[in-house]
Amino acid sequence: ALLLKIFWLRLSMGLAMTAIRSSCFERLGCLGRPLELWLDALCMFRDIVVSSIIFLALCPLVLLSGISEFICPTFSIHHLIIYRQPGHTDRENLDFDPILARMCFEEYETEEDTDDSDLSTPPHD
Repeated sequence: ALLLKIFWLRLSMGLAMTAIRSSCFERLGCLGRPLELWLDALCMFRDIVVSSIIFLALCPLVLLSGISEFICPTFSIHHLIIYRQPGHTDRENLDFDPILARMCFEEYETEEDTDDSDLSTPPHD
């Protein structure tokens, strides 16, 4: 029954649009105005229904994002979804100790040097 009502509504809307676009519609003057208002009201109703569906579909995600931002302010769902990362900081924004970083880097270089020196010397018989 609902599909039949939707069909008749769509058919009458199509006929109303065709009638409004015709050249003889202008001759009706104020008698054609209710048909225009009815068609405008139906289009507005359809737009409101679609906007409400979109709004209701996005409300839980906005609520989840707000709760996540309140509980864990450094984590961003938007960064995770869009950029596929949880919001890492830029290199220039990192706060690190340069002395400790230099010590770790020197230690890494010495490990590479010892590994390379072992490979470059031929084995003894």
